Amino acid sequence: MAKTAVFMGDKGAGKSALQQVFLNQSGHRDPSSPLEYSFGRKTSMVDSSKELAHLYEVGGGKPFSELIKIPIGSEQHANTLAVIVLDLTRPEGILQSLAFWNAAVRRLLVPPAKAAVFENSLVQKHEEIWAAHEDKKHLSPMPVPVLVVANKYDAFIKEDP
Repeated sequence: MAKTAVFMGDKGAGKSALQQVFLNQSGHRDPSSPLEYSFGRKTSMVDSSKELAHLYEVGGGKPFSELIKIPIGSEQHANTLAVIVLDLTRPEGILQSLAFWNAAVRRLLVPPAKAAVFENSLVQKHEEIWAAHEDKKHLSPMPVPVLVVANKYDAFIKEDP
């Protein structure tokens, strides 16, 4: 089954470099266009079936955030992962960037007209998973899994701990 990952984050956060690592590629990549597509294919070690991963990158940062609705259609949530890439070398903007991209995923994937139906299905899953958790009233599930990557840690390797 094909899976989709959508990489998003501020301009220069390292989204392209992260994809290169994921795809075992090396070399220099040209600056990204507003929406880049790549794919990776691998043979599963479990049953020798072919696994396919669709990788999209929203390049150019916040001005192009609306483009995440292209790879993540309303029918594709089950096999999609949102990857928010943060740049650790710009600490003053990390929280704002995380909040912006988190809100963009929620806003674009849960349009107001479908929000009630979508929320009902998520609330049901939410109730099952978090039934015994003391903070369950304060949690709001995302429409897709979200992975937050703090990138460029290697810039701090030579600094004292």
